[in-house]
Amino acid sequence: MSQWKVADISLHLEKTGDSPEKFAKQIQLSNMTIRRWLKKPMDFEIPEKYHPLLDRHFHGKTVETTQNHEIPEWMTARSQQFGANYTEMVSTLQNNGESVPEEQSVYQAVETKLTEKGIDQVLRDYASQVMALIKSGNLIKSAKAICLGSLLYLVDPMDLVPDAIPILGYLDDMAVLSMAMQWAHKK
Repeated sequence: MSQWKVADISLHLEKTGDSPEKFAKQIQLSNMTIRRWLKKPMDFEIPEKYHPLLDRHFHGKTVETTQNHEIPEWMTARSQQFGANYTEMVSTLQNNGESVPEEQSVYQAVETKLTEKGIDQVLRDYASQVMALIKSGNLIKSAKAICLGSLLYLVDPMDLVPDAIPILGYLDDMAVLSMAMQWAHKK
């Protein structure tokens, strides 16, 4: 894993002309975090918990989860931000779900994710229900894509609320899976 310093981020912002806010959105991090880092000395080392985000952004590397299994880049949200409204979220899930080249690899990634420490039984149940909906063959194409997108969201450790954050890290995953199930049942 790379050692990241404030100088790396500062140089990137200077080269690209990106604002700290734009860069924060690209790597799915709070812009206040970026701004705090930029106030530090150039040789300040970025905390290690942020390295996977920076590695993914700068090097296109796969993201490692806490159990050290790797998630291919195409399975992650690819720096797409969920909008504040329901329609944008559904659209993002659908776009991500439509990009899945092979469903079985998503199911395997979900099964591996569900073995991680700290995963609640409710989250396991939601994920199982979404997989069962997809496998049933009773969903229209867009609903299937949204459900697949919600599973991709689940396996991405650096989603809206990173999974490493105790208790809160999986609440967004449960909400997205629940939303996908509700949407699929309406269609």
